[in-house]
Amino acid sequence: MAHFRDQPLVGGALAFAVGAAIPTTQVEDSVAGEAAESVKDSISDKAEDILDKGAEAASAIYDPTTAVFDDTYEAASGRIKNEGVYD
Repeated sequence: MAHFRDQPLVGGALAFAVGAAIPTTQVEDSVAGEAAESVKDSISDKAEDILDKGAEAASAIYDPTTAVFDDTYEAASGRIKNEGVYD
């Protein structure tokens, strides 16, 4: 959930994708017809592109972040052991 809070565009893209996946009703089909279908397809494609870019960005951030976390953990763990707080 933190990713959606920090990246509202990803949440919005996901909401568009879910909305695009919901089947249309007969009333919608008769009123909007092909125009609605075209818009829905366009939004769905753009939402998928945004989600892909969000996933790429998250992947690019994940490895460096975990490396920093691992380094911090090792340093803190070593310091605690050296000071005799934790045996």
